[in-house]
Amino acid sequence: MSLYRIFGILLASLSCSAQAEFDGEDVHLPSLNTDNVAKTFFSRFTVLNYDVKKKEEIAISKFSELIALKEKKQIVETDDVIEDLVNSFLNTPYGHGEGEGRWCGINTRGCAHIQELPLFRTDILNCQTFVQSGLALVQSHSLEDFKTNFIAVKYGAADHSNQINYFNRNNFVSASLNVNLRRIGFTAEPLYSTVLAGLQETSSALITRNNWFAKQSETDQKLRNHVMVQNENDGEAMANRFSDAYPHDFASFQPIIQPISYLPKAHFFTVDNNSGEYTVKTDLFEALPTPAIVEVIRDPKKWLVGGAPISQVIGSELNVSHMGFLHKKRFKHLEEITTLIKCHLNNDKQKVCVVNPLLCNEKKGCDEVMFSHATSAYPNGYFFFRDKSGSYHCASKLPDDDQLDQGFSPTSCNRVVSMPLGNYMLSEMYGGFPFLDSDSILGVHLEKIRWDP
Repeated sequence: MSLYRIFGILLASLSCSAQAEFDGEDVHLPSLNTDNVAKTFFSRFTVLNYDVKKKEEIAISKFSELIALKEKKQIVETDDVIEDLVNSFLNTPYGHGEGEGRWCGINTRGCAHIQELPLFRTDILNCQTFVQSGLALVQSHSLEDFKTNFIAVKYGAADHSNQINYFNRNNFVSASLNVNLRRIGFTAEPLYSTVLAGLQETSSALITRNNWFAKQSETDQKLRNHVMVQNENDGEAMANRFSDAYPHDFASFQPIIQPISYLPKAHFFTVDNNSGEYTVKTDLFEALPTPAIVEVIRDPKKWLVGGAPISQVIGSELNVSHMGFLHKKRFKHLEEITTLIKCHLNNDKQKVCVVNPLLCNEKKGCDEVMFSHATSAYPNGYFFFRDKSGSYHCASKLPDDDQLDQGFSPTSCNRVVSMPLGNYMLSEMYGGFPFLDSDSILGVHLEKIRWDP
């Protein structure tokens, strides 16, 4: 069996079944998606049957190499720093599976946790872990810096401490992560130009973390999907901590109404009433401050998951469904900007995707506002590859090895990608425009990245 075949099987196993419900949309729900690889299920907990520490060590080694390269290049432009970061993770498969490992502190292991999935990992990323890892890298000058910054970014929800545990994780973007990033000085409220300042609106969500937590342990099946340990002997103790001690801890989180500002999506396009075609307002995209974290904002009252309100599905309202990095990049004439994937259902109700390269057609070059993110919008389990003629594909099966471009490693269609923000908003899937057509998607929120070289 070839390495590509083995890799294909591995990618298929990494796919998360919970993604399928959101085909065509990027949706990340805290705690709903979990690692789907190598487990043994018990009545109230799950044992992970793979070497978590090895995955962490591989990730730490890669982070160390990236920091060394960044320091060697001595890049001074912040957009270039983000671009360098993005290039390091492009095409990394999308996946869930973040946890606390068995870490007690930044440099010590040996503590049991509710979720002992890898604390550090680079083999798979989702939209939030990509942003968290990337932001920690940008702010770091050494591996020790990175570990400290990574923990500071990921934790702090409970008491603004760097304590490593599930209870302290910044699961809610608007109520925890954004607040924490501003507190530690990694992001700030963006200063919009005149053309954008008057467009901002505000939406609010009722964040009920205690109800959200209760949803995760309301049945034994849900309990074992969340309690994931490396040693069977820790299973019952962690299940008891999760079902008995944690509800008392989460009760300390009072319900809060969390507002968040956003730029309404309608302002970024004009629509032809006759043809229904959208035209991008280039000046508004160019006015967006970069580099920044960009977040997709939802109206929690209109956001339905499987026909049910989001609050019923996860136990809390939510107003951020996706996130990534926003940065500017210049392309040369005829340089490939990105690859655009468009999927539809054929007559047999099978998902078929077409991949087209987006090229810079301006002779003077193209200045693009890029949205780099880990996407889950494409069919679950499909492979992204390049054939020997140089054409890209997103398909349910890999072709024979002799048909593949040996210089491009196949990956999953759901992966880390980079594309102009305007093209992302205009993405067409299954006969519609998910971002623009959705009644629940309001627009985008920006957190300006602060960086001191």
